[in-house]
Amino acid sequence: LIRYLDRQQKEHSHHVMITLGIYLDYLNDCRELGADMRKKSVFMPRDLVEAHDALNREIRQIRELQREEEERKKSGNRKRRARQKNQLYKKLRKKIMQQYTFEADGMMIYVPKKLEELIDEGIAMHSCVGGYVDRVAEGKTIVVFIRAAANRKERIGTMEISKDGLSIVQARAKFNKDLPPEAAEFVKQFKAAKIDAINRDLEKERSEERR
Repeated sequence: LIRYLDRQQKEHSHHVMITLGIYLDYLNDCRELGADMRKKSVFMPRDLVEAHDALNREIRQIRELQREEEERKKSGNRKRRARQKNQLYKKLRKKIMQQYTFEADGMMIYVPKKLEELIDEGIAMHSCVGGYVDRVAEGKTIVVFIRAAANRKERIGTMEISKDGLSIVQARAKFNKDLPPEAAEFVKQFKAAKIDAINRDLEKERSEERR
């Protein structure tokens, strides 16, 4: 085992410190995933760091799917309450669609059809947007989703717009992180085409009233 770890260290030079802890962590991941520990390729992988990181990613994905499934099961009551407000939201949605429909660079603005979608978005994106149901239904804020134009199920970000439509309150990616550069650029284009246009129209109305 010592020779194996020494060989791994030489192959990775000084970029990564190969320790017994990394190896034991790798073995624990193998057991969790039910890998066949009798195989030498599993027990002593050719590249320990690569194998360790790959298993780590797989376990994180599995745990993430499990977490989402648990959250969905718990969200039943919240969705029932949200459905009771859909009629109220239906009128608001029509106006939001008219004002904020937008597509560019392979991305689009998706306006939730039902309030339950806010809860699903919060679960999938690890954000608190699922708690915005009442505010959105009552017109106190506006929430739209940034999705891939070719696949509306592909979530890119969540955007909140002020109730008067004059500013973007926030636009965040999964885990409440900053949007990737291409999505941030899309938001800039959206703001220029939609939000800034509303501000210009409002300023024009005010100028005419002052005459």
